[in-house]
Amino acid sequence: CVEPCPVDCIDMIEVAVTSRNWSWQQPSGVALSSQHIIATDKTPLTEVQ
Repeated sequence: CVEPCPVDCIDMIEVAVTSRNWSWQQPSGVALSSQHIIATDKTPLTEVQ
């Protein structure tokens, strides 16, 4: 629904943010426009000395 809601029988309520429904915002911009971003904090075994 858009504000103001064209259907007057729908109540627009805000959903409380919890640890179960919180998520990072999607990246924006030309360089970050890909939806297939993969990130890890693990170092490949070939780089471990």
